[in-house]
Amino acid sequence: MSDVVAAGVATVALSWLGTRLALVIARRAEVIATPNERSSHTVPTPSGGGIGLGAAAVLVLAVAAACGAGDVLAVAAAALAAACWCGWRDDARPLPPALKMALLTAVALALALIAPVRGVDVPRLGALDFGVLAIPLTVFWLAGFANAFNFMDGIDGIAAGTALVSGAAYAVAGALFGDATLALVGVVTAGAALGFLPWNFPRARIFMGDAGSLVLGLLLAFAATAAQQSGALPFPASVLLLGPFVFDASFTLLRRLLRGERVWQAHREHLYQRLSRLWGGHSRVTVLYAVLSCASATAALLYRGLGPTGRLLSIGVPLAAMLAFAATVLVADRMGKSTRMGSRTERPE
Repeated sequence: MSDVVAAGVATVALSWLGTRLALVIARRAEVIATPNERSSHTVPTPSGGGIGLGAAAVLVLAVAAACGAGDVLAVAAAALAAACWCGWRDDARPLPPALKMALLTAVALALALIAPVRGVDVPRLGALDFGVLAIPLTVFWLAGFANAFNFMDGIDGIAAGTALVSGAAYAVAGALFGDATLALVGVVTAGAALGFLPWNFPRARIFMGDAGSLVLGLLLAFAATAAQQSGALPFPASVLLLGPFVFDASFTLLRRLLRGERVWQAHREHLYQRLSRLWGGHSRVTVLYAVLSCASATAALLYRGLGPTGRLLSIGVPLAAMLAFAATVLVADRMGKSTRMGSRTERPE
C-alpha cells in the first residue's frame, strides 16, 4: 500500500500545480464565469480550473497502469481524459447539450464495460440480478452521477470537499478489503480534490467547472462500481456513502419534474443553494455538507458488517434525516422569501 500512498501524495502536488497553471490559462483565454440570475457567485471568476485536477488524476492513473497496476486503470485514465477535455471545451465555449451528453455517455460506456454492476443485494429482499440490463444500468449510474455531481458544484468548495471525504472513504474500503485498485482510485480522487481545494475555498480564485466536476463525479461513480465488483463495498453502501449529493440532486430533480419545469436548465433550487442564501454565504454550507459526507461515509464503511435489519436501518435512518433536512430548508427558504418581499430595505439577490 506504500505505492498507493505515494500516488496520493503525487496527485495532491500535481493537482495543486495544475490548478495554478489552469488559473493562468483561464485568464489568458478569458474563460470567465460571469454572474447571472442563476449564479451563486457575485463577481466574475476564472473557470475551468478542473483541467488541473483532471490532468493530475489521469497522469497518476496512467503511470500506475504502465507500472503494472492493471489494464483497468489504463482504460479509466483514457476515459477520464476524454471527460476532462469535454468539460474544458464546454467551459471555454459551451457545447450543444446533446453532443456533450453523447460524449459523456460514451465515456461512461467505456468504464461500464470494465466494471459493470451485474446486480445488487437489497436488504430484506435479497439478490437482484440485472442480467442483460447490467451494462445499460451501469452506464446510467456513471453518467447520471457525473451529471449530478456537476449540478452540485455550485458554491465554493462543496464539490472538492465532498470528493475529498468520499474518495478517502473508498481508499479506506480498498485498503481494508485488500483491493489495491479501489484504494488507488480512492486516493487519486481525494488527492485531486485536496490539491484543488485551496484555490476554491474559502474564497474561490478559480472554479473547477465541468472539466473538474465531471472527472471527480466519474471517479466516485467508478469507485462505486469497482467496489461492488470486488466485494469491498456492496453497491447500496456506495449509494449511502455518496448520499448527501445523491439525495440533494435527486430530491431537487424530482420536485422540478413534478412541477413541470425544464430540468435541463440551470437553476438555484438545490438545497445547498437555498441554504447558502439563507445563511448569507458559502463556507458554512460547504462545511455542513462535508460533515454530512463524513457521517454517510462512516455508515457506509460499517455496512458490510451489519445484518439485514442493520443494513436496512443504515439506509432508512439517513434517508429520513435527509427528508427532514430538506423540509426544514424548504420551509425556512419560503419564510425567508416572504420576509425579503415584505422588506423595502432588502437588497435583491
